[in-house]
Amino acid sequence: MSVYTRWHQGSVIGGIVLCPALAISVIHFWHDFVIGIVLGMIGLLGPGLIAFRGFPSKDTVVVQPHGLAFSRRGWVPYSEILSYGADDYLKLKRAGRTTLLVAGRQTGHYARLCGQFIRSIEAWHASQPAGTPQAGRTRFYGGPLARTIGGLLVLGSFFAAWAAWSFTPPKIYLLAMGGTALVVGLAMLAGRKPSP
Repeated sequence: MSVYTRWHQGSVIGGIVLCPALAISVIHFWHDFVIGIVLGMIGLLGPGLIAFRGFPSKDTVVVQPHGLAFSRRGWVPYSEILSYGADDYLKLKRAGRTTLLVAGRQTGHYARLCGQFIRSIEAWHASQPAGTPQAGRTRFYGGPLARTIGGLLVLGSFFAAWAAWSFTPPKIYLLAMGGTALVVGLAMLAGRKPSP
């Protein structure tokens, strides 16, 4: 299994933002294209290398009656989990701690882990005294963020179609991209997980 945190996610986003910022700044102010490209690549890859090498994501996890035992990250009791989701990965939002994202290649082992975890935490909730806070299950597909992304994809598909037909001859690859974005966007607007 791979276990990521928000720091891992942030490093990828940071690299995507840092890359063009460094490259454009160097090229604009120092007029050095080669150094700009080199610094842009360092900005793109650097944060991810630091996050993934400094904090390895490889881990194993065992579902237990009162929590999850990670070989690298230690014990995560159910009482610490504020909410969880199991759409594309097992997302564990914790009180005062970094959110954990447990990912597997959608294999049978990963599916079993998710099923065991959901059954185990629900059984743990049922055994707690009345009034004990319970971790709520969140869902990405069907939620406001997924519907917003779906709407933007649908709008983007119309823009891609308009752009494709504005060329002579029409650009087929733009039509293909627009068609894919339309299908995925409509699925997300409908609250369903797009087919791979």
